[in-house]
Amino acid sequence: MNAWNTITKLDYRKTGQAQFILELICDETNMLIIEALRLSGISSLIDLVVQTSLEQERVILQLEELTTAGLVLVDDNLTEKYYLLNEKYLARIALIASSFGPGRVLVS
Repeated sequence: MNAWNTITKLDYRKTGQAQFILELICDETNMLIIEALRLSGISSLIDLVVQTSLEQERVILQLEELTTAGLVLVDDNLTEKYYLLNEKYLARIALIASSFGPGRVLVS
């Protein structure tokens, strides 16, 4: 059996997207929000402002970025929005990131 046929090519579109997501996650402000959501499970905007000690406008901007990227989900209650981590998406990103072992680098 030829080993060449068992090697799969990297999907550079997916790895580029994973790199973008990893950069979002590594942003200091985003890390505060993600950690707050990880600890609480679900939070309102005001909860996140209190938990992170960030300005409300900053939290709003970062939440928009995180929801657009698919890392955070929004539960639109009738009275208030609640935010939670998209655990399935984060697990997929972690799987892609883990495929790059020591010495391998994502290059855009």
